[in-house]
Amino acid sequence: MAKQETSVNAMKAELKRKRENITLLQAPFTTLYLFTLVVLDYIKYLITSILKSPLTQFLLLPALAGYGFLKYTGKQPEEVALVDFWVSYVVWWFGLGVLSSIGLGSGMHSGILFLFPHIFRIVSASKKCGDMNFESNCDMWWQDCDMHCNTPNYSGPEPEFVTLLVRTMLPAMLWGAGTATGEIPPYLVARAAKLSGEMDEETEEMIAETKGNDLLSRMKRDMVNFVEKYGFWGVLIMSAWPNAAFDLVGICCGQLGVSFMTFYVATLIGKAFIKVNGQAIFFVYWFRNPEIVMDFFATTVDSFDFIPISGDSVRSKLQVAYNSVTQGEMNEGEEGWAKFIGEKVVVGFILMFLISTIQQFAQHRQKEYDDAELQKLEKSK
Repeated sequence: MAKQETSVNAMKAELKRKRENITLLQAPFTTLYLFTLVVLDYIKYLITSILKSPLTQFLLLPALAGYGFLKYTGKQPEEVALVDFWVSYVVWWFGLGVLSSIGLGSGMHSGILFLFPHIFRIVSASKKCGDMNFESNCDMWWQDCDMHCNTPNYSGPEPEFVTLLVRTMLPAMLWGAGTATGEIPPYLVARAAKLSGEMDEETEEMIAETKGNDLLSRMKRDMVNFVEKYGFWGVLIMSAWPNAAFDLVGICCGQLGVSFMTFYVATLIGKAFIKVNGQAIFFVYWFRNPEIVMDFFATTVDSFDFIPISGDSVRSKLQVAYNSVTQGEMNEGEEGWAKFIGEKVVVGFILMFLISTIQQFAQHRQKEYDDAELQKLEKSK
């Protein structure tokens, strides 16, 4: 019996080692094949679930039928265009939120790449225009959105802080709702593992991280214990601040049998209403008062003697850079290298995220095959 168990454990270790080699670099065809199977299965599951939903049958399908009729008959073109715009707007910001948090720590940093720069552009446009009479909703889907001033000769008072904050709240809250939705997979994986009596490999690794004696492990362990003790309110509090280890909260809730609505509603309130609006307040104030940033960096540079430049030099360079962004100033012949490099960084992050996602899904599908093979082996002995 002990010999049989040793043989099974050795086979598990070997299969795990082989799965780790399923990457786009080492096994591109196998990786893409397994990833394609996962995508096809998910599309099938998604279509089936949507079609069976009463919401789809009694609300979504009639609405789509009416929209299709108006779209292709040319009736009510303004209303159809408005629907197209808002669907595109919601999908963009909500989708970026999902991409930010989906996966066990492998999400794309879409807040840094898209949302916070969007807030910066709104604040910058308000400074340039002097009022809020400019279009900012066009800043999506990589469109060329210059936020032109509709009253270029405006000479009234500068927009209030609250006015700026309100302009940023809709995309911020949509993004926050997306981040809450992206936290669902760890919960569902842990929930399914509890119901089946088996633990997913990635879930095991996440839980193992709470058992160490270092500071980070103790913090994660305390977080899990807090959620276990306070339930809904524990999830809400843990989701209401930039918590990089929130995946553990989803896993904890799944393992404890917390209902989906309790987990999701608490996460939605914490992320989409509390955390993201706190971030918006911070960034609006930060971008509205850039001198704080300049003074901070200048003071920091002056505090270290080994830095070969002065704080005044740093402040001057930051002021020039800030003016070029907010006022659209550009020296003759300048090609906008900062924008060029920034775009390439965004593309790089997106590619890294896609590669990581493809490999994770492929390895997970291979693990399902390996588990089935191990079960057959155990039954045959």
